[in-house]
Amino acid sequence: ELERKATIALATTTDPLERLRAECLKRGAQGIKGLSLLFRIMDDNGDRKLNMEEFQKGVQEYGLNFSKADINELFRKFDTDKNGSIDYEEFLFRLRPPMNNFRLDLVAKAFAKLDKYVLYI
Repeated sequence: ELERKATIALATTTDPLERLRAECLKRGAQGIKGLSLLFRIMDDNGDRKLNMEEFQKGVQEYGLNFSKADINELFRKFDTDKNGSIDYEEFLFRLRPPMNNFRLDLVAKAFAKLDKYVLYI
């Protein structure tokens, strides 16, 4: 099912981040383990950070057909603290897809319940 959804997403999206997510899902890089492995493969010098060169090389070695402009855009999106490198947390944060509406609603209900509980303490 995930492979099918990923294939559809690849055919319909132009956003490089969505395309990267779809490629990871299509190839079975799901969950923290798969994403962690992808990051470690890209991290040539083992410093738990990706510079632009490592990121570009990793994207190409992963077999992704991204233009240089797409790779630059991806790097900027991943580098949330704008320090010129992507650390593991930034990588996971951006690569994880956003929560669906059901999960968002569930989280909101849980916090609402906690808020009521805290008011009575």
